[in-house]
Amino acid sequence: MAIELPVGTFGLALALLGAAVLACARRPAGRRPRLQLGLRLAVAVMLAAAIAGPHLAAPGTGTRVVLEDVSLSFALRRQRAAELLARLEAGARAARGGHSPAWRTLHIPFAASAGGSPDPRATDLGAALAAGLAALGGAPGDLVLLSDGRATAPGALLAAERAAALGVRIHALCPPPLELPAAGITALRGPARARAEAPLVIEVHAGWNGRHAPPGRPHGAPLEVRLAARLPGGRTLARLAAELPAFGGERAVRLELPPPAGWADAQALASGLVRLEVALEHPLLADPCPEDERVPLAVLLERDRPRLLVVGPDQASGDGGRAAAAFGAWLEQGGIAHAVPASAAELAAVLGGGAAEGAGFEAVALVELPAAALAPDALAALVRHLEAGGGVLVLGARHAFGPGGYAGTALQELLPLAARPEAERERALVLLAVLDRSGSMGQPFGPGASKLAAAVRALGELAGALGRRDRLGLVAFAERPELLRAPAPAPPPAQLVQALAGLEAGGGTELFGALEVAIARARQAGAELADGEDSGAAGPLLHVVVLTDGRSDRTPDPEAALERVAALAAAPPRVTISAVAIGPDADRELLRRLVQRSGGAVFEAAGAAELGQALRAAARPGEPGLLLQGRFALEPGPAAQAFGLGAEAFAGTVTALARTRLRPAAALLAAARGAGPLAAVWEHRGGRVAAYATAEIAAAPAVLRALVQQVAGPPADALPGVRAWRELLSGGARAVVDLEGQGAAGRGRALVLRLPGAAAGSPAELPLVETAPARYESPPLGPAAGELGLVLEPAAAHPRLARILLAPPLAESALDTPDLAFLRRITALSGGQLLRGAPGEQLLPPPAPAGPTTSLAPALALLAAALFVLERLAGAW
Repeated sequence: MAIELPVGTFGLALALLGAAVLACARRPAGRRPRLQLGLRLAVAVMLAAAIAGPHLAAPGTGTRVVLEDVSLSFALRRQRAAELLARLEAGARAARGGHSPAWRTLHIPFAASAGGSPDPRATDLGAALAAGLAALGGAPGDLVLLSDGRATAPGALLAAERAAALGVRIHALCPPPLELPAAGITALRGPARARAEAPLVIEVHAGWNGRHAPPGRPHGAPLEVRLAARLPGGRTLARLAAELPAFGGERAVRLELPPPAGWADAQALASGLVRLEVALEHPLLADPCPEDERVPLAVLLERDRPRLLVVGPDQASGDGGRAAAAFGAWLEQGGIAHAVPASAAELAAVLGGGAAEGAGFEAVALVELPAAALAPDALAALVRHLEAGGGVLVLGARHAFGPGGYAGTALQELLPLAARPEAERERALVLLAVLDRSGSMGQPFGPGASKLAAAVRALGELAGALGRRDRLGLVAFAERPELLRAPAPAPPPAQLVQALAGLEAGGGTELFGALEVAIARARQAGAELADGEDSGAAGPLLHVVVLTDGRSDRTPDPEAALERVAALAAAPPRVTISAVAIGPDADRELLRRLVQRSGGAVFEAAGAAELGQALRAAARPGEPGLLLQGRFALEPGPAAQAFGLGAEAFAGTVTALARTRLRPAAALLAAARGAGPLAAVWEHRGGRVAAYATAEIAAAPAVLRALVQQVAGPPADALPGVRAWRELLSGGARAVVDLEGQGAAGRGRALVLRLPGAAAGSPAELPLVETAPARYESPPLGPAAGELGLVLEPAAAHPRLARILLAPPLAESALDTPDLAFLRRITALSGGQLLRGAPGEQLLPPPAPAGPTTSLAPALALLAAALFVLERLAGAW
């Protein structure tokens, strides 16, 4: 056992004791005064010693852990750092009279990992300090960091704070480099992604330290070097001569490589990842660090192909068809994607089973497409396309979202912007259904039912969907119109179907007389409803829906009748007209011209199953509750900055906006001030879906371009809410993926991490485990994994969440300058010292003993109290 007492306080105690002895020796006042004085001085000595805090320490050996940086950037300093450390150790031995220091020393090399097989092209100071603290095992000691402080991974400052909390000091030693000639690649900037059919450009930063130029080189002449890009097998893809500054320095050189499609093998093209090596050739002799003359690079390839399928309504000359054509022209001018126009009926056939198997479209754009126009097989193909990792973009306002009948449909479930349901309509509706009961309506239309019977069932379903403020009237027609039901609140569906059960099909078709009756009845009911208290502030909406399967063959002059009905509907208060074309024989051109003049739309019903959905969509007129008309300024959404949209992207206005609401897990890019969401994106069913709820397709071109690039562009690692990084561990690394801001939507996903170049199902395909809400981590990866790009995919046959290429190892070089400021911060946090190895520099203090210690302060204080009591007793005696 040994007693530890601070020197200064111990000297004070000795001085007080000496003063007491002298005072007792010189004072001739008898025994009792001398005894009292001696006891008082003894009390003072004991109190001083107790305040000093002496400890009784058990024998033990302190520990000093030396962390040696073996990365490339420290290569020219390692030998000198070892010499300086040996000098410090020798100084510590000399201070103990030539004996070995009373502590043990552990040595841990580190670069990108502490121990194991380090990656020399990166420096993880945080992992090194954590390994040093683990070696101490919670006992007192010191960490000596031999490094230049150029960390390529976070965590060093947190490790220093943890060391300070444990009472461990961190000392750093960074000597000047050796005076040897050296050249290397100091930085390599290549694209993380490249087109397989486009040239690949790499920017290489090379430099040298200006020491000992090669023989025969004229004084002041630049150093001539060569840069080459090679494949792992040794094939050279590009070579370029360059000159470095005469007396040392750095220069950037651009290397242009041929398109990867011509030199990458089939496996690399299939996996999407190619690996390169950039090499520096120079004439310097005895370069002590040749490792920094070769740097690897991983590039994720994207193959050119038609990417965007533009789908519009079947009526190519209608509003929706013109919008689709305008969108296709905008794409072609912007060079964003190849647009292939198609109709809703062709969608399932063109997709051909998904993006991975069929025509290869990466995204589908639905432009002003009503929900009723999307047949069940087309919607199923769209879902398969999403599940195969494709994208979907929905645009429009006049025939999409609320006005397009999206509310409550399967299409709306795919979208980040939800249409307002019909129940939220702000105005009451007066709806007149005009039902064709001519002879052709008696033809079969589905199992065991005629067209007329299917239409009656659809009208019953419609009656159940109307609100309590709405009014429903019925007009049947063949050769003459017949008012079956005056506008009134809708009856129960079964009651309406029963009332129309006796309706029979027969006769010719004269449409326009029935329309005139319906328009007149709608205006009459609207005036009556407007006098009430439940019609809405702007009065009721007046709307007529025609259900027909044929042509108006009993109309003497269809053109004149069309003009007459259009003028009648346009007179105030305006009456809008929509139509449902039943079967293939309806005169769609006539119906299109009819509804276009009144602001309605034509909806297709190829089968009985689609008739009810088509009628419900046709019964929803565009109105202020669903289609907003006015002048609305644009404003950025919370996700605008993540998509690279600055203030200039929101300088315009829109005048036709479908009213929508943002889904909880969606990212809002833009909104219309005072009106609501305009553009949003989210991930759904393994793909990406974007919505743009305005009739003016190119009103905000920057916002539209961001949406197209998101769903139809390359799989982006900048996908909002997805972040990935490589966390360095002892002996290797692991991948960490964070689905930021997605909350419950990001939980429970089955994700795998695939090392590109490995076949599916191989050991290189690893599951990611959820370690925190929406955060996933891979099992430990080997050191070689640091040379590969990593691709994140859901654990399914085709779907992907996002393809994320983790950054390849940094191109560290021995020519890099040290980061002394960072080292100074690390040492200051733990109370250590920053040493440069200069002559006369202060030696490192020895570590604290590792054995247990016991404080003597309480015993000394108790002894002082006992002496004080004796002094009082001596005075009383």
